[in-house]
Amino acid sequence: IGSRLTFLACLRCRRRCRCHNFIATASAYYLYTHTQRASQRERESIMSLEAPAAHARMAAHRKSSGGANFTMRRRDHRKEEVKVLVQELAAWLAQLLECDDFGENLFSAKQFRSGEMLVDLVNKLDPDNPLKKHPNTQVDTWFARDNVKRFIDAAGKMGVSEVHWVEVDDVISPNRNDRAVVYFLLKVARAAGKKYGCVLPDIVQMEEDIDEAKAHETELDESQFAGIEASLEHKDYDGVDGDDIDDAVKAYCNNNEVPVTAQPVRVKRGEYVFAAEPPPHAIHYVRLVRGVLLVRAGDDWEEFAALMERKMKLAYANNPVPMVVEEEEEEEDEEQDTKEEEEEEEELDAEALENQKV
Repeated sequence: IGSRLTFLACLRCRRRCRCHNFIATASAYYLYTHTQRASQRERESIMSLEAPAAHARMAAHRKSSGGANFTMRRRDHRKEEVKVLVQELAAWLAQLLECDDFGENLFSAKQFRSGEMLVDLVNKLDPDNPLKKHPNTQVDTWFARDNVKRFIDAAGKMGVSEVHWVEVDDVISPNRNDRAVVYFLLKVARAAGKKYGCVLPDIVQMEEDIDEAKAHETELDESQFAGIEASLEHKDYDGVDGDDIDDAVKAYCNNNEVPVTAQPVRVKRGEYVFAAEPPPHAIHYVRLVRGVLLVRAGDDWEEFAALMERKMKLAYANNPVPMVVEEEEEEEDEEQDTKEEEEEEEELDAEALENQKV
């Protein structure tokens, strides 16, 4: 196609040229852009008549998040989730191997990236069948890669499915795929606990407790949620005294002014539902790990703040949020649109004249 202006010029002058087959495409694009521009103005004019309270809360929430958009905040939540899980793994390895606790810097430690710590882990778990280790090796050498490869093969023998395996480069190169490495090591810890009876990381113990709770999960009494209405108004979350998880949930909901329709309802310790959603209600299992709220999501974990932002985004999408547009901003937008249209007309005329000469 070349450029958009080329086939738009063909649409304007109606001359047959190389791109005459794209006239329909140009027509659709032209109508789409002008329709979008008109619908946006109409939407702003209609919503500006409604109460701005919900929009003010949403704007305040965006401001408290540093002005980042939803995708960037989700990436930050993923980093925070990985950071907490890495700290849990570092504490477990330090306890099991009686070595230093590297904390959140575990994946940057030379002992980890060279694979020596991983081989030591396997030899500690199964001393009768020790793995050959290349000691004092440099990172990103053949010897380091061989250490990591031996550990991955040993994890497969423990019972870790190949679906959860990682590449050697994921381990020796920090920040390459840390999240996959974290969940691979959690699978190794769980498999080692079943096969060798070793001590488990606290986060893996939480996973097993949640799995057991899911196995004995019963149907909820939906009548207890009948009085909860879907509303964008904010009401303070009333927590339960003596429950550290609920205290953290209460702090998040009240600090971020979460609307009623997106507020979770406590069923019992660590179990919440979103009562404003249509039944049947799914139970979300929440745990407080190193001061951060995490939610069990399938076989993975997710930061509670990420879940709440999705719920709030859905709540505002289902209930149109008023957009307050100042008159001066509207005038500036109209002037800018007019200026862009004039420039586009001039470019189209010039392009059409050139096509006529050709």
